[in-house]
Amino acid sequence: MTLEYPIRRFGKIALPVSIGAALAAPFLLNLYLVRLFTIVYMFAVLSLSWNLLGGYAGYISFGNVVFFGIGAYTFGAFLTKLHVGFLPSMLMGGILVAAFALIIGQPLLRLRGHYFTVATFGIAEAVRSLASLDPLGITGGGKGMTLPMMAGEIVTVSRFFYFMMFALMIAAVLATYGIVHSRIGYGLVAIREDENAAAAIGICTSRCKTLAFTVSAGFTGLVGSVYAYWMTYIEPADVFHINISISMVIMVLLGGRGTILGPVIGAFGIELLSELVWRRFLEFHTLILGVIIVVVVLFMPKGFMDLRHQGRWKFSLRFLLGNVRKYKL
Repeated sequence: MTLEYPIRRFGKIALPVSIGAALAAPFLLNLYLVRLFTIVYMFAVLSLSWNLLGGYAGYISFGNVVFFGIGAYTFGAFLTKLHVGFLPSMLMGGILVAAFALIIGQPLLRLRGHYFTVATFGIAEAVRSLASLDPLGITGGGKGMTLPMMAGEIVTVSRFFYFMMFALMIAAVLATYGIVHSRIGYGLVAIREDENAAAAIGICTSRCKTLAFTVSAGFTGLVGSVYAYWMTYIEPADVFHINISISMVIMVLLGGRGTILGPVIGAFGIELLSELVWRRFLEFHTLILGVIIVVVVLFMPKGFMDLRHQGRWKFSLRFLLGNVRKYKL
């Protein structure tokens, strides 16, 4: 049996309905669900950011969490030590992280393959160690950093962070769309296929990679800033945790690497599925979730977006089994 329908016709209805439902959700749902969807939007932005370089250019990074952590601590430092307001502190979190990425990207993006992957992981661990030691007296070291709570009732505060993460997700989707449909985007895809050939035909590979790396870092830093204010307490072990980077990669791979909506679908799927499994099977949560991820990877190696073919969505047992034979899994 095959389920099939035109994606264009569906998109005209689904897009405004989805946005309308998302805008109305915090006024209709309880605080638990509002918090859950806030986390989903947060990871959607992180996955979209990772996908710019990892999905389109093929540069796999396990160190994007460093941008998240630096953004969180930059925001905290501006808010608590310089007494700057929320919005300027958040913007500085994104700007300084983007500047940091621009600086380290010059030598880092000269590496390829697993060398780049290992280097990004090493940088993330090095920065985490510096934050833990706190040589400049900014991060608070192992004691962490406490931020002032946002004034207002808990319902109002929850809605504020919900809309902040939702707005960042929309901005990340639009930025990805703009980059992908530009010369930079075509250059990133060419780099993923064959970087030497891309350079040979006149594509400035370094500029394409640096731009993607910088924009990716900027959005990740903005999310880290909002997260810090939301949590009101941050520590190196939390905001530099490797699981955040791993979650980005898994969500992109399950949703569809090198696609615009794939990371969003992956973030929704993983977070909502994880919450459902955790509530029903507390003791076997990790095992069951791992099995589900393995099954999805086996039957849909290119992620859920692989179900779209020639402008139409298709789902059938023949298609899934065909993937197993096609990729010799």
